[in-house]
Amino acid sequence: MYVKEIYLENFRNYKKQHVCFSKNLNILYGNNAQGKTNMLESIFLGAIGKSFKPVSEKEMIMFGEKFSDIRIDYFSSGRDMYNTVRLFSEKKKAVSVNGVELTKMSELLGKLTVVVFTPEELSLIKDGPFARRRFLDISISQIKPKYLHTLSSYNRVLEQKNKLLKEIKYTPSLEKTLSLWNEQLALYGSKIILYRIEFIKRIMETAAKIHREISKNKEELTVKYKTVDFSAENMSEKNIKEALTQLLEKNYDKEITFAQAVTGPHRDDLIFYINGNNSKVFGSQGQQRTTVLSLKLAQKELFLEETGEEPILLLDDITGELDLSRREYLFSKIKNSQVFITCTDTDRIENTKNAKYFNISDGKVCEK
Repeated sequence: MYVKEIYLENFRNYKKQHVCFSKNLNILYGNNAQGKTNMLESIFLGAIGKSFKPVSEKEMIMFGEKFSDIRIDYFSSGRDMYNTVRLFSEKKKAVSVNGVELTKMSELLGKLTVVVFTPEELSLIKDGPFARRRFLDISISQIKPKYLHTLSSYNRVLEQKNKLLKEIKYTPSLEKTLSLWNEQLALYGSKIILYRIEFIKRIMETAAKIHREISKNKEELTVKYKTVDFSAENMSEKNIKEALTQLLEKNYDKEITFAQAVTGPHRDDLIFYINGNNSKVFGSQGQQRTTVLSLKLAQKELFLEETGEEPILLLDDITGELDLSRREYLFSKIKNSQVFITCTDTDRIENTKNAKYFNISDGKVCEK
């Protein structure tokens, strides 16, 4: 699995750009704020239909333009393929695979899997729960496209419920319809929680092993999926649904009072522990970064196990975020993948055999 080339028009600071890549290591270098991260973002967008940043689609369109086009040509599952994503300033995006427009975003997923390392990702532990839920949602969606459909359904119901909770204050008779939305939230929410728990169980076995290797057996990494007010580990989907239903009933009056849904997987979190201590509270910056590095490398291995092919790796300015020993470990684990790495100083990148260099300046890419 590898990206062959990409065509961009009106994407971020790229007016028009066509770039052909190496199937091995691609080094994107240049000064800050020139478009290096934007190139990684366009590859990610072409692969899964959204940015790895929490931004709107409109923000990815070049200022003053009404649309943006991204076409990514790649090799996957033994054949040449291409995805196109067209973003609009005033309507929903259009996505196609091999020229066939898709009706569901889940139809795009799984064809080209991508793992991304950014300075923001390395802050995954110390950031708020939204970042960790986003990591789960993007990761699971790439190997379980049905998850995205379930998550989208849940979010639609949640939006409608929150809207209803705000309207009840002014129209009390609407309260009788609240139970219908709670039934739907329990249905979709239980599926989401089960998907997440199963994903964590699979990825953490590998992540714990990697963490031990990096720390030279000094640290043991564990993780807990934290649901609101109950523990869902080792529970069936039916039991999770029952527990969610009971919580929704328990918080019925509270949600009306606050006019906001307070129960469900949209409030859940991941808690990381190193040697039994909460990493967010007690972990050093080095330990937190080792945890995220372990998690990302385990994600890569899981994608390989699911698809039979190495995923694409996008490494954004990690030479300034990881010390030499962690960088060396990382590169020892990704030598069989296609890698895109951005940097300002190419001298800090080890193992550059078969590398292709691209200088990026003011939204223009020049192969060196």
